[in-house]
Amino acid sequence: MKRIGLDGRALESNFKAHASRGTGRYVQEVLKQLLDYSDEEFNFGLFRSADLQLSDGQEGILEKLPYGRRTVENQLFSPAKLNKLPFDVLHFFSHCDAPAWFVKPYMLTVLDLIPLKFPEMYRAQKPSWRFNMARWLENKAAKHAQGIFTISESTARDLVEILDYPPQKVQVTYLAVDEQFRPLASTVEERRFKQGQLKRQLGYAELESMLLYVGGIDPRKNVSFLIELFAAFLQTHRGACNPKLVIVGRIEADDQYPLLLAKIKECQVEESVKLVGYVPDEQLYAYYQAADVFIFPSLYEGFGLPVLEAMACGTPVLAGNNSSLPEVMGPESLRLNDNDLAEWHKALSATIEKVEMHAHLSEIGLRQAQQFSWEKTADSMITGYKRFLCE
Repeated sequence: MKRIGLDGRALESNFKAHASRGTGRYVQEVLKQLLDYSDEEFNFGLFRSADLQLSDGQEGILEKLPYGRRTVENQLFSPAKLNKLPFDVLHFFSHCDAPAWFVKPYMLTVLDLIPLKFPEMYRAQKPSWRFNMARWLENKAAKHAQGIFTISESTARDLVEILDYPPQKVQVTYLAVDEQFRPLASTVEERRFKQGQLKRQLGYAELESMLLYVGGIDPRKNVSFLIELFAAFLQTHRGACNPKLVIVGRIEADDQYPLLLAKIKECQVEESVKLVGYVPDEQLYAYYQAADVFIFPSLYEGFGLPVLEAMACGTPVLAGNNSSLPEVMGPESLRLNDNDLAEWHKALSATIEKVEMHAHLSEIGLRQAQQFSWEKTADSMITGYKRFLCE
């Protein structure tokens, strides 16, 4: 029996920013499934930061570094402690969390290769040598893995094409959503009635059109385009439905936050854009349920978990026709060309104005969301373990 050590650090609030993002939710749900699993081939355990405690000398070295503390810890100090853990093989749930050189066998989840797909967006945020070093370390870790899990076919293709990774060593494991992400009622009519009540509870007028975005604001999320789209929609619909754009996410500390505020001011929509901030899962689903439409203009997603969350709540979704989104949304969904303001404005107007279109997008989203479950995710992962470790 192989004992597999699962990396639980993504659930720690002080470990990078995983806990408040889709990565944290992914790890949380996968751990629920795997830690209770045991058969004649595999047994699972968990390791956290406390299992990799640094010495006083190592802590002192990190404190003196002007930057790169996490990289030095991960690449120089952690490997020796990881090798002493009581597991035969380790699974890192993000490839940026794995050391580039390592003795014990390990597997990775590659959530996306966004910095390699859009280097021009991300290189400017760091000195070139730091950006290049980070990518080199991540790519080295990926190439040494026993096998790699991806969260979409799109990311699997990127892995093979960009890193020349053997396709037979890649296993796709789609994400899913918790059962609390569900529609308010079983029929469109009931949902409309309860939606008005929920809007009032959240502080919005029942007759206001609530347009929702959930996620980060890094450049490829294309939030600047979202603000432009909303400004155009507000200009044509201000009197009809008094629309509000609600942005949910832990964004205040992001270096793009001042740019977002400047864009909102430039487009003169300050009174109609609501920056809610971080919302825990037990409240987040209410925003999806109350929203009239979920807008997601991202240019690239490893999976796009907010899209699936919205669909599972019966909320019509408008998203880009790129990366993994066609896989997540399904063939009947409404996907739009990136940055085509006229096309997005037309689709948004039709979704808000036409009851039949709103109901159609709601129903196809609900059907598609039912194709995903965390049980299926865990089953795919077990299939991957067998391929990578037993064949």
